[in-house]
Amino acid sequence: MGQVLMRLFPFGRGLCHAYWAPNFWSLYNTIDKVLAAIIRLLGVDIPTPKAAMTGGLVGDSSGHAVLPKVTPAVTALLVLVAMLPCMIRIWRKPRRSEVVQWIVYSYICGYMFGWHVHEKAALHFVVPLSLLIVDSVEASGDFFFISTVSYYSLFPLLFKGKEYPIKVLVLFLYTYGIAIYQTHYFGDMSARKLSESGEGHTEPVQPTASKSSYSASEVTRKVDYSFQEVEVIGSWKRLYLYGLIPVELYSQFLHPFIFKDRLPFVPLMLISVYCAVGLFYSWAKQLSACFKESKSDILSKGHRQDFGVL
Repeated sequence: MGQVLMRLFPFGRGLCHAYWAPNFWSLYNTIDKVLAAIIRLLGVDIPTPKAAMTGGLVGDSSGHAVLPKVTPAVTALLVLVAMLPCMIRIWRKPRRSEVVQWIVYSYICGYMFGWHVHEKAALHFVVPLSLLIVDSVEASGDFFFISTVSYYSLFPLLFKGKEYPIKVLVLFLYTYGIAIYQTHYFGDMSARKLSESGEGHTEPVQPTASKSSYSASEVTRKVDYSFQEVEVIGSWKRLYLYGLIPVELYSQFLHPFIFKDRLPFVPLMLISVYCAVGLFYSWAKQLSACFKESKSDILSKGHRQDFGVL
C-alpha cells in the first residue's frame, strides 16, 4: 500500500519529471534558468543546483536558482485555486450539458499546476474532450488544437530512430483526418441550416405522372444547398500549430548537427516550453468559460426558474 501511495502522490520526487510535461512549471523552470543566466552574465555568482529540475529522480526536490522554491503544498493549493471558479459555477448553476466540459477543465488544472506531472497525463483531458467534438465549432476547434499539441508533446518519449517516421506519419494522418472531418461535418451542418431557413438556392421541379398525392397542377421545389466553408480554428491557432514544424526540425536535426552532444536538454526544453504556451492558452480559455453565461442562462433571463440538480 505504501508503494501505491508513493506512486499516486510522488512528493519525494522533483517538481517535474525528467522530461518536463508542457505545463505551467516548465515555463516557471525556464524563466528561472534564463534569469540565472542573465544574472551570471552581469557578474553575480549565484549557486545553481545541478539538474535541479531535469533529473526527476527520487529524492530530487531541490529548489530554483532565482525564483522561489516550489513545494507540493504550493502545487496542491494552486490546483484547488484554479479549479475554484469551475466548482463555484457547478454549485450555483448545475447543468447536465456542461458536465464533460468541467471534467475536462478540472483535469487540465491538475495537469497545469500539479506536482511531478507526467506528459502522458494529457490523455486525461484529451479523451473526455473528444466527446464534445460535435457539439459546436468552438468545442471542436478546442479539441483539434489541444489534442494536436498534446500528442506532439509526447514525441520525445519515442526517441529511437526506427520510431521517428511512424510517429510523424501517425500525427500527420490524425491531424489531417480530424481537420477534414470537422470541416465537412460543420460545413454540411451550416449548409443544411441555410436550406432550412429558406436562404439556400432553390429550383423548380416539374411534377411527374405517378400515383402521388400531388395533383398534376402542383409544382414542387427542391432545395439545393452547397457545401459551406467553416473555419474550425482561428488564424492564430493555425499559425501556432504550423510553428510545431520548425520546432521539430530544430530539435531533431539542426540541434544535433550544430551542437553535437552538447546541451542535450535544449531540444526537450524547447518542445516542452512551446507546447506549454499552447496548453496554457487553452487552460486560460477554458477558465474564461467559467465566467460566461451559458445559452440556457441567456434564454431564461427575465423568467428564471429552478432547474434542480443534475
